[in-house]
Amino acid sequence: RKNKLRNYRGIIKNKFQLLSNSKFNFCFENISNFQGYISEKIWDSIAAGSIPIYWPSWEIPEEYIPRRCYIDASKFPNFNALFNYLESITDKEIIDWSNMLIEFSKTKKQEVSIDNYSDIIIEQIKNDT
Repeated sequence: RKNKLRNYRGIIKNKFQLLSNSKFNFCFENISNFQGYISEKIWDSIAAGSIPIYWPSWEIPEEYIPRRCYIDASKFPNFNALFNYLESITDKEIIDWSNMLIEFSKTKKQEVSIDNYSDIIIEQIKNDT
């Protein structure tokens, strides 16, 4: 590669702090073709302002997570094309993108909170029983 990307190796003591100091975060879902599934991976990255390089489980609706909030790795023909794209992003674009992610995360904070998810799950269990 013309610009070698630095990668973190080792035990992570504080994920948020690590991501806050990272330009990008590879956050691929470990389940495919499961509509509605979005794990913490992308949310952690967004909240920290680390641009998510995301491989979603399904086609996420724009109103839930706008496409401008992540790089959809599944849309690239191969990893070389993805890395070429990442290398083309300027430092200013990365800073602007990171700031936009942090602001976006503030608007979604309550919606994606553990309390909210717990309430949804409890309500669904009540409805199912």
